[in-house]
Amino acid sequence: MNNWALYPVIVGTIFSMILWIKFVLDEHEKGSRLTLSELATQKNLRYFRTVLWLCGPLFALSTLYYIGPRIGNGYVTLLLITIVELELLVGVVPPRRSYERLAHSIIAYLMGFLMLVATCVFAIVLPRYQLAEAIIGGIMLVVILYGWMRRRDFIYFEITYIFLSHISFVVAALAVTV
Repeated sequence: MNNWALYPVIVGTIFSMILWIKFVLDEHEKGSRLTLSELATQKNLRYFRTVLWLCGPLFALSTLYYIGPRIGNGYVTLLLITIVELELLVGVVPPRRSYERLAHSIIAYLMGFLMLVATCVFAIVLPRYQLAEAIIGGIMLVVILYGWMRRRDFIYFEITYIFLSHISFVVAALAVTV
């Protein structure tokens, strides 16, 4: 049953972490209140899209061919695919003009919310590692709430939240491995 599909989520997580950390360290100005998307629009939109469109399909492969079939719940699979599709849409609609910024923000916030929901769903439906998923979900909630309170450092909380979500997917993939 598609054992190869375990690896794309791991590779996508590693790529994402390395590439986002490099981007933020190279481009972010201390004290700036920009989000990751806003920074990308101002500095390097092509890099932003490359990371999204490289890692998104890797997560989609593992979601469609490994995690989803092993969980065996169509609603969970639909939730996971929706997150990946929203990630790809975030790259299509950069926050440049006001109407694009609104559309981008709606897509990004929905994706972020669904990432937290997916982690919570993993904590309920996975055959193993439910406690790990619950802890990751709790940390994600604290990180994003604290990030909103410390708006000038939001980008660091944002990438931490993204990384926690990626780790949640890796844990889910490992949890369904027999």
